[in-house]
Amino acid sequence: MTLSEIRARTLEQAGELEPLPGALNEVLLHYINEGINALCPDGALHSMQLSASGGAATLPEGVLAICSVSDALGRDVPFRASGSAIYLSPDGAYTARLMIAPTPLLDLSDAPALPEAYHGALADYAAWRLLSTGGRAQQARAEHYHQAFLLQKSQYQRHTDAARGPRSRVNKYAQGG
Repeated sequence: MTLSEIRARTLEQAGELEPLPGALNEVLLHYINEGINALCPDGALHSMQLSASGGAATLPEGVLAICSVSDALGRDVPFRASGSAIYLSPDGAYTARLMIAPTPLLDLSDAPALPEAYHGALADYAAWRLLSTGGRAQQARAEHYHQAFLLQKSQYQRHTDAARGPRSRVNKYAQGG
């Protein structure tokens, strides 16, 4: 869905009619972008190709975490990261799975960098925020959209955790031998 479609769905759910006053347009855009950050506070999972030259490759802006790096044969490769660089050996092409901070939607043709199945959650979030400031009837409707958003958020978290793959955990309380 594009921002325009998310916006239209939100307005339909909230029972608002076009055209919106200028201030409400800004509030609605803010709520939709706030919904993106609420849906994926740890970032959105992206797979991308990296090319290591001289033992290093440049990471894109907004990388919050590196989940894994694999070579052309799909084998996991050890890496070290510092700042906006990732250090790999030998030089070559790699596939990296990265958690990247979501970019805000600004233009009506922008689409969120999330799986399509979760775009509706943004409309649910924005509808919840719009309706939650109204009277008792609106707040009851708002709670429905809040619960729908929370359900989608938990499904998105499971999806992201499964896509990240296994992670090792360190027990910092374990007694050394």
